[in-house]
Amino acid sequence: MVTPVQALAGISDRADDPAALKVAFTGAESALAAVGGTPPTDIATALTTVTTTFSAANTALKANAYSYKAAAAKDAKALEALDDPTFTKATDNIQAWAVKNCDGFAK
Repeated sequence: MVTPVQALAGISDRADDPAALKVAFTGAESALAAVGGTPPTDIATALTTVTTTFSAANTALKANAYSYKAAAAKDAKALEALDDPTFTKATDNIQAWAVKNCDGFAK
């Protein structure tokens, strides 16, 4: 779950490539959908931040055929949130937790 979601940070660097955006966002969408049940307390807040931020950006991009420019014109705040330090910190916290608590999780 962590790697596809972490790949969204800095996604604006790939803003000119709708196909790459679609791959990145559908991968993250699948990864987040695979997380079920109640998250561990240590990462519950981080997971909520990631899910909320991702969902808003994903909705904006889907509605605009993964055109970053078109989506940003309609909902810039949702896309800018992916570059926000709060989102990055949340994905980093989930990564650190997974490394510490999940056997075989790559660093």
